[in-house]
Amino acid sequence: MKWRLFPKLIMMCSVNKTHIIFVSILTFLLLSYKLTWPFWGHHEFNGVYYGMIAKNYLRYGLWATKGGQVNNLYPALPSEWSYHVNHPATYPLLLALSFRMFGVTEVTARLVSIIASVLGVVFLAKLLSALYKDHVAWLAAVVVIFSPLFLYFGSLPVFEPILFPVVTLGLWRYFITRRIKFPGSVIIVSFAASLIDWPGFWLPVSLIVYEWLTRKRKKLILFLVATTLLAFFIIIAHQAIVTGSALENLKGVFEYRFSVTKQPYTPIAWVRLLAARTRAFWGLPIIVASGIGYLLAFRGTRKLGGFLSAILALGLAHILVFRNITWYHDYMLYHTIPFVGASLGSLLSFVFRKTRSRIAVYMLVAILIGLTITTTNAFFIALASMNGYKDCTEMAYAARTNPTPLTFRLSQEKAKECPPFVGFYAEKPFGIKAY
Repeated sequence: MKWRLFPKLIMMCSVNKTHIIFVSILTFLLLSYKLTWPFWGHHEFNGVYYGMIAKNYLRYGLWATKGGQVNNLYPALPSEWSYHVNHPATYPLLLALSFRMFGVTEVTARLVSIIASVLGVVFLAKLLSALYKDHVAWLAAVVVIFSPLFLYFGSLPVFEPILFPVVTLGLWRYFITRRIKFPGSVIIVSFAASLIDWPGFWLPVSLIVYEWLTRKRKKLILFLVATTLLAFFIIIAHQAIVTGSALENLKGVFEYRFSVTKQPYTPIAWVRLLAARTRAFWGLPIIVASGIGYLLAFRGTRKLGGFLSAILALGLAHILVFRNITWYHDYMLYHTIPFVGASLGSLLSFVFRKTRSRIAVYMLVAILIGLTITTTNAFFIALASMNGYKDCTEMAYAARTNPTPLTFRLSQEKAKECPPFVGFYAEKPFGIKAY
């Protein structure tokens, strides 16, 4: 496999419009199975929490909130506002815009993530086509979307699906412009990724390290560093304007995420849980196939293997550095999608080059999809059927329809879980008594 080809030639070999339409429709259909469901499933706490922040933007306005993430559960005076400071405000603002345009519903919130996931798959397909310069590697993106990881979390109202298309776009733009002295699009996309959420900072960081080790375009490295620092400064400055204590807020957030203050696990327990989640959410067929593809990439050329290693580092960085957040949030694995897709693409490309047969590649894709479905189906059905917050949602419905404020008597655990659900669906004062 030859690495040195100009971007124009790469684009000639890129995934065509028919492929894009096919994978877009297929992805949208696969992710739409729970489009209208209430937010009571696994990790759908995010839907009501960030949905409430988005509703508060509409209720109070951007000027009054200063763009801050007001997380009060029902109407309150500005002097009583509390703020969410663990993440940048980009995603809740996007959610608020969607609510403004299409209404405040579960459908609207999920569509934001679904559309982002569709775009992410399209950019992943383009990246694969550019990496391997053939008409079959893009099919690895089709394999990926049948994994439980993508099928469940691809529509989750949270930051990860929103970041996915920006990261894959950034990787694709970086690869096809590697012969250009100063690719401005890479700077812009890296800046955008950093503003979306903290894991987005790993895109410019990984590109800086990879660029320093390979191409050494000093101007590009300098601008990547500058825009990354600028994005961080904007987030800090915004929180300072809103709360007056940005550095103190972030200190607490990062201490917890760095596992400096609390560790509800042993290192071995953390590794075991991560391994179990990886096997459950990806499935053994995809794990084995992507591992083989990763090794084959080095057989083709070290530069290709090195680039896949940079993508791997990008996907694992947040998981390995911020272990506490990974312990609680299995959707952190979503960041590994670009690497798994690229490694599967390497395997498909290898098979095509050895057999010169698209039929052989199609058969391999069908086998991988079939094995993934059969080996992960039970887990996925159990995952999609979870409704651990159903009781919280039913409380919210009761509070919404009752003319007088209700007080709920709950366990200590439910007293922590249920208020955001009641706030999002009821939008009126309520009481909680824990026992």
